[in-house]
Amino acid sequence: MSVTRADVAKAAGVSPAVVSYVLNNGPRPVSAHARERVLQAVAELAYRPDGTARSLRLGSTRSLGFVVPDIRVPSFATLMQLVTQHAFEAGKQLLVATSNASLEAERRQLSELAERRVGGVILMSVDPDAQANWVGTLGMPVVLVDRPVAMVRGAGAAVEHCRSHGRQRIGVISSTSTSPVPRRRLQGAQTAIEAHGGRLAEGESLIFTDPTGTGGYLAAGELLAKSPRIDAVLIDTEAQAHGFVRAARNRGIRIPDDVAVITFEAMSEAARFRGPTLTTVNSPLVKIARQAVDRLLGADESARLLALDDVEYEFIARESCGCAHDLFPREVTRIRS
Repeated sequence: MSVTRADVAKAAGVSPAVVSYVLNNGPRPVSAHARERVLQAVAELAYRPDGTARSLRLGSTRSLGFVVPDIRVPSFATLMQLVTQHAFEAGKQLLVATSNASLEAERRQLSELAERRVGGVILMSVDPDAQANWVGTLGMPVVLVDRPVAMVRGAGAAVEHCRSHGRQRIGVISSTSTSPVPRRRLQGAQTAIEAHGGRLAEGESLIFTDPTGTGGYLAAGELLAKSPRIDAVLIDTEAQAHGFVRAARNRGIRIPDDVAVITFEAMSEAARFRGPTLTTVNSPLVKIARQAVDRLLGADESARLLALDDVEYEFIARESCGCAHDLFPREVTRIRS
């Protein structure tokens, strides 16, 4: 039989209410002597508070939720680690769920977390626009990690960086994912390319493919065959970029000498150490994680859908675009869009 609060109170010679005050640090003061007796009894009896009962009394747990499309993506995994750290520092446990890039699965995961009475959820949504009204029915605050302005302008900055290296014929490899993120990056790239009199032609200088290494490898073959004069390419995911580099090498195409490569959210060890190292436009994940947790903890009871106001991105220049690469730079270029 498990040890109860009454058992602790009897062993310490105090009332159950005093035990509660000690374990919860209030709301009423307890003498140092009584506190010592309670803590000694807790240790001797190996008492553990009933978290489920406490949650039912308070209407919530000490947990926060985090829902991501795919935990295997390096940037998602990094953000999860950072959010876990900040939540722990705030006395919260993080419950992580994946949606496998399915809007239906995402909604089921959110419903499950709501039923577990978590204090709120940080959501990297498959389709943020589709969640705007629906999450209001969950009865808990949801912080939507969606930064459309930064995504659009970050892609535009990638185009401008290619042009600073003298690259004029820029192509794009984009994901066929239903996520709006690839669409926003494509929008930023198209706007910047067209501003200089260029254009993207689908099936020629614009190739859609899966967000995987295999997708990047196959897209490289198609892009380089149909647009052999391409001298720079923006690639949606790090995995695709590695596939592209391999395909280009197999064809005797040198990167960055013949074709410059810039990708997005390249945060793995391979992006930093495998040659050529990948130039990338990244999100400031440390800041985003802290901001997301703080927004949840600071939300009032009526809050439902919350958004981040961060619009910064980081441009990390490495070898794949033609820049020299310091493996351990003291700082990266952070741009407030």
